[in-house]
Amino acid sequence: MPLGDHFAGAGEYDWTSWTSTWAVYVEERLNCLWLPEQFVALNDIKILSEIESPLRSYDPPSVTTALDKRRGTAGERPHWELPAPHFSFPRTKGDHVEVYVRDEDQVWACPPAVVSFVTPTNKGTLQQRRAYLSRCVSHLHEGASLVIIDVVTRFPFCLYNELLTLLGAEAAPRLPAGTRLFAAAFRPVSRGVCERTFSPNERLETDVWVEPLVLGQPLPTMPLRLIYDAYAPVEFEATLNEVRRTRLI
Repeated sequence: MPLGDHFAGAGEYDWTSWTSTWAVYVEERLNCLWLPEQFVALNDIKILSEIESPLRSYDPPSVTTALDKRRGTAGERPHWELPAPHFSFPRTKGDHVEVYVRDEDQVWACPPAVVSFVTPTNKGTLQQRRAYLSRCVSHLHEGASLVIIDVVTRFPFCLYNELLTLLGAEAAPRLPAGTRLFAAAFRPVSRGVCERTFSPNERLETDVWVEPLVLGQPLPTMPLRLIYDAYAPVEFEATLNEVRRTRLI
């Protein structure tokens, strides 16, 4: 079934519901059909949510003095008062809809592979786009492979082109002007003869697969690198069809 404009006129509940459902179906299909025994896919969904309560600061403050219990026993501590901030600026919520693959034995601290779904709250403002793209860059810099799909038609921005700019990939080909929907896969890779841990012959590169998306056309299947040269397909068309079937979009 071809891609429709599912965000046109969609309310907040509508798009949060079916985007979350889509991520769950991608997770399920990877686990049931494609992942080797040592791996498991899990969803990580936070939409329109605030940061964890213990990490918040409040104004007026809820805690006005330093905590009494100390880790060290170095004697009396000097007097210190919190200075007023130099300035403040608005921040955005860190929304994300992701499926990440991890080793069940927790061999790696970071997930080796991530599938990320762009939402309207990742794309509407400059601050939202930078927050989302910074998360993508963080995944790639940690060595994770990354698959992104953007079917959000509301805003005239191309996050793929902006991500390449943020990565400093100035020579990499961009999608044509006016393209706003895409699916892309990124694979961090080391090339060259690696004779020791830090080899001067090693080239750090990122392989890229990218497909512009067109309304009325089927969605592509994108490669997700797990570890080394092991891959699993991310079947966007098959999983979105399951969302259509169960949620009647």
